[in-house]
Amino acid sequence: MKVLAAIPSTSVPGPMERMSYISELPTAQSTPQSVTLNVDRTPPTAPDVKIIPDEWNRFDTADLTWSGISDLFDLERVEYSFDGGEYISTGNGEKEYVNFSLDLSALDEGIHSLSVRAVDLAGNIGEAASISIKRDTEIPTANDVSISPNTWTNGDR
Repeated sequence: MKVLAAIPSTSVPGPMERMSYISELPTAQSTPQSVTLNVDRTPPTAPDVKIIPDEWNRFDTADLTWSGISDLFDLERVEYSFDGGEYISTGNGEKEYVNFSLDLSALDEGIHSLSVRAVDLAGNIGEAASISIKRDTEIPTANDVSISPNTWTNGDR
């Protein structure tokens, strides 16, 4: 059995219908049958990203929420990256998600960048959206403490 199909090399994104012919002998052709191919060269849009807590914090976890991702088809995954490092998959392919738990324990004290992007089923990588994470993990210390005046008097009661 042979399947013959003509697929142009300059396919446009979206569903395409092409005719193919199935034959048992190299010279005999059967009735044409319709085949739909999906071509996706359009990356997902950048997400809207929020993190809680969004202020300076000392916690080892934060809740990440993304929304607003659009794509021609479904997503394979959503990924995140700290400070321009390697992207890590969330294991989630939802276009909107609330309260994904991020592990912040490896981040040092200071302000860090969190980038979030989507990858669709065709492997197209979308633009990343970035926000800041503010870590304050050091306990404040007082170096010198003094009281003025340094003695008590009857008038201080």
